[in-house]
Amino acid sequence: MNALVPALVLVAALQGPPSRPEAASAGSRRSLPAISQAKAESAMETIVRDNMSNVEETTQIVAKTPSEWAALWRLHAGDQAPAPKIDFTNRMVVAVFLGSRPSAGYAVEVSGTKPAGKTLIVEWNEHTPTPGSVLAQVITSPSHLVSIPKFDGQIIFRKVER
Repeated sequence: MNALVPALVLVAALQGPPSRPEAASAGSRRSLPAISQAKAESAMETIVRDNMSNVEETTQIVAKTPSEWAALWRLHAGDQAPAPKIDFTNRMVVAVFLGSRPSAGYAVEVSGTKPAGKTLIVEWNEHTPTPGSVLAQVITSPSHLVSIPKFDGQIIFRKVER
């Protein structure tokens, strides 16, 4: 039986990944069906999600232009690294910052968007440590920055309880 496992792994590796249209990459010869392409273009993409943002106050920010994005990135990361590239012809950035928290165990997540007429609601939630958890005693500043399809109307943020 042990001799079969490496052989099965080799066969699986030679066959490649399972054929799924939604997993096709831009460099593949297959094209996504129109419905999957529309889904991919509307998808929320995480730029960065971490616990050590430079932003110390609870806030939410929208960046619709390269200059707004550059300012947002400097606020979040300082001059530690260049801002990731974003195609602002089709996308924009929404960011949620929890601000300073007294220990590890906190996190924030942009969980989705919902159009409501001429308004886009950006939903987010806060994860807090379980009472009684043993946690690192370090000040954290959780953040989640995502790119979403460009929206020309009003953007509102709504905290959603889990």
